[in-house]
Amino acid sequence: MKKKILLSLGAILVLFFGVLLIIPLFLEAKIGTLLKQNVNAQIEGTFDFDKASLSLISSFPRAKLSLNNPYLLTQQPFEGDTLFFAEALELEMGIAQLFKGADEPIIIEDIGLSAPKLQLQVNGDDVANYDIARETTVTTDSESQKEEFSFSLKSYEI
Repeated sequence: MKKKILLSLGAILVLFFGVLLIIPLFLEAKIGTLLKQNVNAQIEGTFDFDKASLSLISSFPRAKLSLNNPYLLTQQPFEGDTLFFAEALELEMGIAQLFKGADEPIIIEDIGLSAPKLQLQVNGDDVANYDIARETTVTTDSESQKEEFSFSLKSYEI
């Protein structure tokens, strides 16, 4: 009887860790593409990175999304200038955050940056290269209000 219980528990643990290893393989490409599309839709500039990797084991019970060589290029009048670059950007969040809808706030628990470089400029016309948020409006009942961005951060490390 004890042998069956231990065997069942062992099988459940192996299955659980197998799922934790397999899920990131299916989600990595999708999350990387969605992240690029959503960030680029919200900014006046270009956000990109070399590779996205997702791990559910290294920071269990949280998910860790790692971006290799993320960078942010500005647009007019600073077109082509690099506003931000880092060797790596790591975001840690609860696993449930991966499955939230676009209209729900995502709670990022930790942000880690490796070798970040930030180039801030203001030209003679008082235009700043870091003013990259795209202006959006949502019209309801002939009122115009700004669309809100929601982000919750618990800690960061540079």
